[in-house]
Amino acid sequence: MTRGVRRFLVGSVVLVALIGVAGCSHYLLAEREPWRRDAEVACLNTGVEQEAPGRVRVSAIDGPGTCGMDYPLKVSELGASTRLSTPLGYTDAQYTQNAFVGAQTPGVLPVVAKGDAIAGENGVEEPPWTATVSPQYKFTAFDHASYIRLDYEWGSGEKWLSPARDSRTSQYDAGAPNLPSLTLPLFSTHFLSLRAGTQFNHMQLSVFADNLTDSHTLLNSNHQVMTNDPTTGVPLASPLYRDISYRPLTVGITAVFKY
Repeated sequence: MTRGVRRFLVGSVVLVALIGVAGCSHYLLAEREPWRRDAEVACLNTGVEQEAPGRVRVSAIDGPGTCGMDYPLKVSELGASTRLSTPLGYTDAQYTQNAFVGAQTPGVLPVVAKGDAIAGENGVEEPPWTATVSPQYKFTAFDHASYIRLDYEWGSGEKWLSPARDSRTSQYDAGAPNLPSLTLPLFSTHFLSLRAGTQFNHMQLSVFADNLTDSHTLLNSNHQVMTNDPTTGVPLASPLYRDISYRPLTVGITAVFKY
């Protein structure tokens, strides 16, 4: 999605240019002061602003004062040391038909029903919409290549029920208590992490912090049914209820040695 950022930057430059032209329309017959051209030349001679793949020279802009420019540069991307990634995704992960254990029998509920969400790792359903914003900055610290990166991940709320929460399936437990985690819809998620690192010859050393906000958003809930003795019907064990969430705030160090 870096291309999207570039398009936004270019679009912003074009928009500003159009506004400027609109505001300068009644000065089109005036002349531009010579000192402004000299100031542009002096700025270019300092070497601070140089041409690059994302910063190219374009034709001069006729106009008086700030409405014109003799040596304009078109900027279409961020600096080489700065990077911004903003991917956006949509996942349509749901069952397209009912599924049964063995042959389909009248009156027997399916294990999963058409339209139920397909569970992923740890039984957690993939959110339909996901988005990530990841700014990264590269710099030099004590003559070592270094970086710092922030990652923000968002997932939309529940759109399709899981089979265990769908009363149309045999996995649904009608006798389950009215726990909020089993009856309320799953809400959107927010996850923030930070990482910074540097390069020492053949070793890469980095520190990280996951779940910076220490989020405890509920990702999934499930439970085991009551187990009874087949002969007496006496309960052998109470059902086990599980709520799945993010791992708490975690801080650590990673070292990678290449030889």
